[in-house]
Amino acid sequence: MYKNLLQELAQRSCFNLPSYTCIREGPDHVSRFKATANFNGEIFESPSYSSTLRQAEQSVAEFVLGSLSHRDPSHSFVARFWYVLSELLAGGGTSHIGNVLSDFDAGIEEERGAGEEERERDG
Repeated sequence: MYKNLLQELAQRSCFNLPSYTCIREGPDHVSRFKATANFNGEIFESPSYSSTLRQAEQSVAEFVLGSLSHRDPSHSFVARFWYVLSELLAGGGTSHIGNVLSDFDAGIEEERGAGEEERERDG
């Protein structure tokens, strides 16, 4: 779930898709995994080990979303991105994600349109 949310936000934000690397420790019968994620050029490491590779990747994706949602938004795009993340994480469910992401897309289009108007006016 968290990997899907992170990928969808990256696509909607025109960022590179997140990539994951994992390390495995311990013998085969009690292996544990820790993942790192590269999101928009920034590396995040999961805070704990997981018992499966999939859990480790989901854990680091959740960590990335949580980290981004706690940042201080200093630009309108970042503020919208933070809003989307906080809504997704606070919602407790996924039923309203489509509406939140539609609002996010609408905000991006408004910002693009405003930028084009400025260029036409200045040009």
